[in-house]
Amino acid sequence: MRTMLDVCAAGNGEAEAVTALLDRWLPTGRLAHIHLNDRNRRAPGQGSDRFAPILATLRRHGYAGVCGVEPFEYLPDGPGSAAFAAGYLRGALEAAA
Repeated sequence: MRTMLDVCAAGNGEAEAVTALLDRWLPTGRLAHIHLNDRNRRAPGQGSDRFAPILATLRRHGYAGVCGVEPFEYLPDGPGSAAFAAGYLRGALEAAA
């Protein structure tokens, strides 16, 4: 059995930074899924959280699992939120390289 890490929930409820949690748990092989969402419950890039350090940590550990974007507020709408998140994450991935 494996689990997931929700960036929003971890950012709001954990004492450690998300990158520290990833550094601790990725080597165990227990993480199989990452939810990428801002602590403001919107898509990545629509709040103050920065995802380049998170993506860099995933890359450094050779993470090959699934990452999903999980906003709870779709601004301006579902397709627009998805397109914005995809563009933002693509840029953050390039910055993390």
